Amino acid sequence: MAVLTLALGIGANTAIFSVVSSVMLKPLPFTQPERLVTVWERNPARGYDMNNVAPATFTDWKAQSQAFEGIAAFGFHQALNLTGDQEPERITGVAVSANLFQVLGTHPMHGREFSADEETPGRDRVVILSHALWQQRFGSSLEIIGKAIALDGNTYTVVGVMPAGFVFPGMTGVLFGFFFSRPADVWLPLAMSAEVLKARSDHSLFAVARLKPDVSLAQAGAEMDALTQRIEQANPGNLMGTHARLLALREQSIGGVRSGLLVLVTAVAFVLLIGCANVANLLLARAAARQREIAIRVALGATRLQVIRQLLTESVALAVLGGALGTLFAVWGVELLVSRVGESVALTTPGWNEIRIDGRMLAFTLLVSLGTGILFGLVPALQATKADITNRSRKADAARPKVIAAIDSAVHWLSPKWRLP
Repeated sequence: MAVLTLALGIGANTAIFSVVSSVMLKPLPFTQPERLVTVWERNPARGYDMNNVAPATFTDWKAQSQAFEGIAAFGFHQALNLTGDQEPERITGVAVSANLFQVLGTHPMHGREFSADEETPGRDRVVILSHALWQQRFGSSLEIIGKAIALDGNTYTVVGVMPAGFVFPGMTGVLFGFFFSRPADVWLPLAMSAEVLKARSDHSLFAVARLKPDVSLAQAGAEMDALTQRIEQANPGNLMGTHARLLALREQSIGGVRSGLLVLVTAVAFVLLIGCANVANLLLARAAARQREIAIRVALGATRLQVIRQLLTESVALAVLGGALGTLFAVWGVELLVSRVGESVALTTPGWNEIRIDGRMLAFTLLVSLGTGILFGLVPALQATKADITNRSRKADAARPKVIAAIDSAVHWLSPKWRLP
């Protein structure tokens, strides 16, 4: 019963910690991701705090901001039909500014990035493939670089292939409760006409920027606030933001699941504490029944520390057994959690599809098991050995000769049988 109780508590904690480790603690797969931020328009007077940026406002931000090494934009994901020699396939494409990969610090593993002139309508018929699509559709062939593929009946030239695991702008968070971008299969240049570039009421772009090394998030936010206010004052009468809002990309990525994960962490921690309390009660009852045994150990010369060490060894052994069984529960729980979660969470939460029980999780389970064994075993051990030390010592002194004599007689009786010296 003690092992099963501990297995449930340790297994639940291991499963949830594997989720937290992958989603909240694992760094985003970009160069120096702590310097990446998302940038939004906001207009408190009109009642919105975070909105997409208009093309004209983004152009002004890019030209006038001093806090960023670079600022890039991308649009909403779009469904595309990939046709050719094989079966037609429905894929997801995202139009991005030419400098997006440079801002993120991730570059194609084969081929090249987009050039600035490919953001011009008519010169934008180029495409970069995701690693997964390159493997599944084109058999990881490098011959696809420079070749043409058909998307929605139009011809595009493949100029690059991104590294494995790169999924941006998918897995970058939520906007007003709706997941705004699925992982991309292909990337296209963000080519906008001169008329679109002048629009300030068409909030159709998402912006991501890289802070300069010596600029903090607060400093960049203050600069972008002032810049956006100047832009708004110079262009009155447009439906646009009067301020800017900056969020760290990590915060943007996990904002939709952070509160839920924290609730789960708290819940499973209490489950483990309740399990420890129940097992401690079992061991207290068991210790009360072992007073005679403990008295004999003391009579044989055992100190209080030695008795406590013996009892803690037993409790840690129980906890390790519980941890071993709990690991099996954790593997099953992680598989269930990953498979049963909604598609929106699975496709947009960073690290969600990489949740697994690995060496770090096994080390965590071992530490939890050892800590749990000490936690629930210490109080019963102290309680079992805190009897009246004077009486215990007197009884031990009185009993020691009798015990030693009994042991001596047993040894003499056994020696002829086992040829003991």
